[in-house]
Amino acid sequence: MNIKPSADQVQSVQEEKYLVNPHLRIVYISDDEIAVKHSGRSPSSRAVRDEGGTKVLGSVLRALTVPRALSELIHSGVVSESKRADLEGLVAYLLEEQILLKEGQDVVEVYLRSILGGKQALSAVRVAVVGSGHLGSRIAEQLIRLGIGALEVMDDRRVKRSEIDARYFTLPRALLQPGSSYAENLATHLRTIGTAEVGARLNAVHDKEALRQLCASSDCVVFASEHPGSVAFHAMNEVALELGTPWLAVSMDGSEATIGPLFLPGQSACYNEYEVQAESSCWGVKDEYLTYREAMARGDLGSEHLSLPSYSDIAAGLAATALMRFLIGGKAILLGRSIRYDFERLSVDTEEVLRLPRCPACAPLRAYRHSYL
Repeated sequence: MNIKPSADQVQSVQEEKYLVNPHLRIVYISDDEIAVKHSGRSPSSRAVRDEGGTKVLGSVLRALTVPRALSELIHSGVVSESKRADLEGLVAYLLEEQILLKEGQDVVEVYLRSILGGKQALSAVRVAVVGSGHLGSRIAEQLIRLGIGALEVMDDRRVKRSEIDARYFTLPRALLQPGSSYAENLATHLRTIGTAEVGARLNAVHDKEALRQLCASSDCVVFASEHPGSVAFHAMNEVALELGTPWLAVSMDGSEATIGPLFLPGQSACYNEYEVQAESSCWGVKDEYLTYREAMARGDLGSEHLSLPSYSDIAAGLAATALMRFLIGGKAILLGRSIRYDFERLSVDTEEVLRLPRCPACAPLRAYRHSYL
């Protein structure tokens, strides 16, 4: 690989301080050849070779494990003055390849761009999180820490038993006063950990008009529920189909977490199709499962349905990661697919969702319908 830069590249590297991308590992083969690895098996690994044989490549990268300017490298003897042009050209090339960074760059944004190949900055994206409970609050916090540009949360629930919420939320205890709003508490906390624009709506998660307003102002919606809330998910599905808004379903059910599917109206199966296929797959315990779901819909099982905080942490991390990959590069790994974690059995299942020809929810909205379907 030839590392000769353009004149514009050389000019950009005069007095800045640079360091090696902290997400990468450099394997030194010689002073003129390196292997760039993210991990032992990472597909992003590649080789870099100085075809000119200047012996600058290896010594410079070893010196830039901490931020240093090019003048420092020359004055300290890492590179001789006679090789200044080679040094400038090398640094310009390594910056373009994102092997080197300028000091002060956001390291999370660097990872999204250099490792995941992100095409859009998360700071330009608006996301809504419906459900500000133990699960939704974790997803919202993960998105803020990833650098989302704007986030709005919605929930009408309030703290009833602060001794439980203090154990299950990751929010400061001082916010969890009896009667205080989940959504407002979460928004207050999020404003302290990031620079994103954060808003809160005190509406029920199944309020269709509130969901319409949320979808209209968001690039994507996450619907997070501490129980498999069929009624609320169907309300979200109806609004998303109407407005064409992508959304991700995430739910807990005791010791089980379901992450996904990601729904793209007009391109993927809708929530109604997912639920029909999820119910039909419970062939061994279908009657028991349906009885349980009906009892949940009526509220017979009570309002509190707790999962361990560590379970919610894992589900939230997976949900935020999948959504982030979709937002920065369109890689919808959960499109038409859900991941089901059973923490009691420590098992993981992937469920594929098919589009149904006569789905009453989304079939009437499809651009093309076969006469016989």
